[in-house]
Amino acid sequence: MGVLDADDLARRRYFLFRQCRSQQELHDWIVAFIGIDFPDCTVDPDSNSNPMALLWEIYSKALSPPGEDEGAFRILAYANRTGYKTLVAGVLEVLSLFHLGRDFAHMAAVEGQAQKAQSYVKEANRRPYLRDFVVLDNERQVRIARYYNPKTEHSLTVGEYERLSDDAKAQHGLILHDYDEKARYGKVVICTMAGSNSEHVPFFIADELDVVSNPAAFAEAKSIPAARDGMIPITFYLSTRKSSIGLVQKEIDKASQSGLQIRHWNVIDLTKRCEPKRHRPDLPRLPLYRNPETLHHVTEAGFGQLTAKQQESYIRDDGAFAGCASCKLYPMCRGNLVKQTSTSPLLSTIPVTIAVFSDKDLDYAKAQLLCLRPSQKGKIYARFDKSRHVLTPAKAYQKVFGEFPPESLGGAMMTKATLRDQVVARELPWSGGMDFGDAHDFAAPVGFRDGKRAFLMYCPGGSELEPDQQVEACQVFKDLRPDIYPDPSNPGMIRMFKARGFSMRKWSKNAGSVQAGISQVQAMLSPILDSEPHFFIVCDVDEDPGIDIVVDQFQDYSWATNAQGNPTGQPKKEYDDYVDAVRYWLMNVFGKGRGVQPAAADEAEAPTGMAANAAAETWHDEAARLNAEVVSRTIAAATGVPFEPAPRVFKVEAPEGSGFRSYYAEEEPVKPGKRGAAKGRRGNLHWDIT
Repeated sequence: MGVLDADDLARRRYFLFRQCRSQQELHDWIVAFIGIDFPDCTVDPDSNSNPMALLWEIYSKALSPPGEDEGAFRILAYANRTGYKTLVAGVLEVLSLFHLGRDFAHMAAVEGQAQKAQSYVKEANRRPYLRDFVVLDNERQVRIARYYNPKTEHSLTVGEYERLSDDAKAQHGLILHDYDEKARYGKVVICTMAGSNSEHVPFFIADELDVVSNPAAFAEAKSIPAARDGMIPITFYLSTRKSSIGLVQKEIDKASQSGLQIRHWNVIDLTKRCEPKRHRPDLPRLPLYRNPETLHHVTEAGFGQLTAKQQESYIRDDGAFAGCASCKLYPMCRGNLVKQTSTSPLLSTIPVTIAVFSDKDLDYAKAQLLCLRPSQKGKIYARFDKSRHVLTPAKAYQKVFGEFPPESLGGAMMTKATLRDQVVARELPWSGGMDFGDAHDFAAPVGFRDGKRAFLMYCPGGSELEPDQQVEACQVFKDLRPDIYPDPSNPGMIRMFKARGFSMRKWSKNAGSVQAGISQVQAMLSPILDSEPHFFIVCDVDEDPGIDIVVDQFQDYSWATNAQGNPTGQPKKEYDDYVDAVRYWLMNVFGKGRGVQPAAADEAEAPTGMAANAAAETWHDEAARLNAEVVSRTIAAATGVPFEPAPRVFKVEAPEGSGFRSYYAEEEPVKPGKRGAAKGRRGNLHWDIT
């Protein structure tokens, strides 16, 4: 007889406190005593767990004796919204009290989440059989107590034990003597410094990590789980992975070092089986083409109507069911719902799952429904993609020279040093930025320009570097004579670098320059009118530590958030020195002066070395234009090529309150027989000043 068949009080109480020996037994216990039939099938190949599998993994770990070298067990589960994560935690807390002999602490990010978590435990404690042993149940704490006879395996409530007559107790003294009082408690705390220092228990649950607004309190809370009575401490983190800058992603990123176990499932795993009448296995199979970025699919006929460029984004799935061709869920399901074996009433129907996707944007769908990646919300450079923006020297050579490097230059194993020699021979201009790291790191990214594209080649840097050490770090590119656009807030360091032979370009920030510079970098990462990026990071075939830091900061650079977790529009001032220095470079060399106030004419420094080519392309003051004109006239006289004066560049101030931004314009060249006219266009604004 199993727990689902037990129908009398004694048998039910026996199973109530009897520890389960398999996942199926645990599933049946939860159905019988708590009334929840958890899904127990992992459908999506990208998932590695499901609610019932996770329950059993933690439950069985809590009952198992610790391994010889095992000091703790830590596990993180993330899933889709409404993925039953908190419900799983609530059931584990009930089991902690009735089976596992573990006191627990449940830490919630906010008060509302704490109340929700407790509501599941309270609801379970009001169910038949369980409620008989609850002796304390308030907003923060629950306690159960029972008297147990190990010989008969019978349990008595406190009231039942107290009601035994003295004669009965005397008559059954030996039996009564064997009764042992067992009391366990669970407590809910809020993620504050006070809450993080309030408990030390062998089972710790931290709920909705990604909405924790006090990382310091969370770090302190990691000391809550503690070994007791031979039991190793168990930590269970659960959350939806909302953001790439949240605590969940941070814990995932360092899991290989921390030993944290990662489990996850998604909305497809929690959807009912696709029935034959829907996917039509009776019809011939066919190929379908799926775009994993847009979550769109087409038949072979539809694929043929796409352009060659569009076709590159699609994956061919051979042997798809005929019914999948017309199913909107196919790009997410990929036919896997035919494998669903769970019959849990918690599963959604396919039409309901389709409806969930229908009113969500792609970022939300991929992050919080499919759990494919963290949301890009809050990331400043959300379009940064290592597969597109980080190149080997060989691939960078191919983009610049239009062919793959020959074996004489190293072929696929071409080094950055070889690429540098080829770029120098082509006389491409070099430039860069510099952040002096007054409070953080020194960083000096330097690269070359090829038309409208920038290739970052070097980024020496480090923390707590003395001035001489900073100069020494930059020797790697000094002979290239790059124009450096340093943070203008440290004129002393700028003068020192200039005295050491570096070309330090003067520029000054104005209000809004940070946002303007960020916009420039974003535009180069993903140009609107070009499928190829305009900014690349070249990573050497061997170790390239400075470049690795740049890549990491591009991935992590994010907006500061308010108390509600929403971006404020101001960058978070941490781990930003390298990306800040890149911004100084790109906004000055490629930004056409937007957000940057150029130095006055008498302060402007003439371009030197290879940087002259880049500097000559964008003049923002009349003195520089006239200087370029003199050079052009000299060249014309020496070569016989007709002289064409460079257009005058002038600043057009936007009317106050117009909603437009001030900009630089070029004067239309004077044509024979016509008087000069200054014309220009910016968005919907056209001008013709004659």
